[in-house]
Amino acid sequence: MTHDIQDFCRYRFTPLGSKAPVCHNSDCPSHKQSVTPEQCRACTNIHPDDVATHITLPLPAPPPVPPSEPRPDMAAIGLTLPAADPVKDAERTFQRPIFHADGRIEYPRRDKDWEPPQNINGYVRDPDNKWVFHPLWVPCAFRHQTAFLKANCGCIDVICRCNSPQSPMFAQRLAHETCANCPVRKK
Repeated sequence: MTHDIQDFCRYRFTPLGSKAPVCHNSDCPSHKQSVTPEQCRACTNIHPDDVATHITLPLPAPPPVPPSEPRPDMAAIGLTLPAADPVKDAERTFQRPIFHADGRIEYPRRDKDWEPPQNINGYVRDPDNKWVFHPLWVPCAFRHQTAFLKANCGCIDVICRCNSPQSPMFAQRLAHETCANCPVRKK
């Protein structure tokens, strides 16, 4: 049996005693009128959520993951965290993250962990593993970066400041896009 889009749109249904479906979408020009399959397909007022999931819609592209190459500047951020305290670390929701040589930050996942950690400034979450973050920061000798540990949950965040006196952003907190477009860094 083949199905038509009108069989799955939540605004179309066939009243008792009638053979033609009727549109009940108040935004549609065919509102309260019988509609043909061609009219259903041509309707511009159908939101993707209005159609059953088996009708194929293009999925959004996952965020780009930067290439894995050694990034000692990013791996060194882990050294700015305070020393491990087993008592406090046991009380936190997430374990201390691991800072990899390529700049990735990975939270160890325990069996009881079901919710991934919060986003990190200047990092993109890995589409295949929500516990791994890849740096979006470009290499820059002028940037000063620090990680800090959130007291209760154990998530980290990264703060980067510009250390170049020639830059208009000198001593200010940066976003990774600002650092990438800095005219001083590009010289």
